[in-house]
Amino acid sequence: MSLVVEKFPVNPFPVNCYIAWDEESKDATIIDPGYIGEHEREFILDYIRKNGIKIKYILLTHMHFDHILSLADIREVTKAPIYGSKNDEFLLKTAKNQAAAFGFKLDFDDVNIDKYLNDKDEITLGEYKIIALTVPGHSPGSIVFYMPKAGIVFTGDVLFRQSIGRTDLPGGDFETLIEGIKKKLLTLPDDTIVYSGHGPETTISYEKKYNSFLK
Repeated sequence: MSLVVEKFPVNPFPVNCYIAWDEESKDATIIDPGYIGEHEREFILDYIRKNGIKIKYILLTHMHFDHILSLADIREVTKAPIYGSKNDEFLLKTAKNQAAAFGFKLDFDDVNIDKYLNDKDEITLGEYKIIALTVPGHSPGSIVFYMPKAGIVFTGDVLFRQSIGRTDLPGGDFETLIEGIKKKLLTLPDDTIVYSGHGPETTISYEKKYNSFLK
């Protein structure tokens, strides 16, 4: 038995929505639910049903609207609590306006964060521990989710393959982001697999060697 990670590229941006689940317990988390439309919705919900998994947590790496387009829907379907940073809550509250500017409609009237995550907070997923590491700079409340036993980290828009998150949005700061990446991510084991919010997977060792932003 092992941890399964399934990536679902969703919406036009596109965002990587992830489902990670423990094969033994069937406990699962969904990270950054940004799906839109009935096709994307059913594809993800069908995956949950077919594998008999239970979503225990809805984890948000940050709250830019493209990563939370289906937050209300997945909360209603799974009844799972939403975990995220208080420092990004202002983005959640303005998500409708953010989305409208790009032609998307959101209904977040009844959606709130159930549990605020702080640096080094831990939750469990079957046999696996998930450690929340705060890495602000792309947004004030950006969080990465590190799973040491599985050797993986979900970085949202903090770190990409040979790139980093943009810092020109409200609350962004380039120096803060670089400092956080170097202290919180580049100190992880070199073979740690990085699952980013957009684009392909990478590893910590690869980014140390080839990411020009981190030189």
